[in-house]
Amino acid sequence: MKIPLPPPQIQQQIVDECEAVDRGTDQAHQTITATKQQIEEKAEVVINAGYKIKKIGDVYNTTSGGTPLSSKKEYYENGTIPWINSGEVSKKEINFADNFITELGLNNSNAKLFPSGTVLLAMYGATAGKVALLNIKASTNQALCALLPTDEMVPKFLVLVLEAMYQDLLNMRTGIARDNLSQEKIKNIKIPIPPLDIQQRLAAEVEQLEAKITEAQAMIDKAAEHKNAILTKYL
Repeated sequence: MKIPLPPPQIQQQIVDECEAVDRGTDQAHQTITATKQQIEEKAEVVINAGYKIKKIGDVYNTTSGGTPLSSKKEYYENGTIPWINSGEVSKKEINFADNFITELGLNNSNAKLFPSGTVLLAMYGATAGKVALLNIKASTNQALCALLPTDEMVPKFLVLVLEAMYQDLLNMRTGIARDNLSQEKIKNIKIPIPPLDIQQRLAAEVEQLEAKITEAQAMIDKAAEHKNAILTKYL
């Protein structure tokens, strides 16, 4: 196999520029780690500030979705209704859907259309205890508990509370493999209820920090592309 062999000074220039990309990537990883820590610390301060405590079931209406029969192609073909499954809670904020169902699928199953601002909590399997904020109108499968918007809570604040409680949520799981959360258990979870302005302030601060994480992650994701561009420029 033949490989290009530029002059030594060009080789060194390539190495220098690629190392600069690596340094940027390392810095981006450090930024992500530090910023996540900042978010956790900010959330913990508010969560532990001694505000009134209520059960989720006393604040939220909770429900779950459903899965239209996969054997009915008319329930899925050319569907326009976003349909979210539990694997998508890893996005943390859901701004689009990978799957869609039709009106027929919605009306002939336990699926329901949830409003933007609904908080989704995964109940089963490997994703149990994971939480995401729904930023679009969408339906879901039965593996997600939907906490419908309420005037008493800022949705983003609830997400932060549940993320802080992740280990506690895991400890609540039941079933043969101890990998399931039930709606009943979720409704009995106790959460702090700060004044709305406190919730809103924390949510806004966290969104700014999450923007830093997104920017840093974009730099990491483009590192290979940048290195290829360097090689293309010189070889």
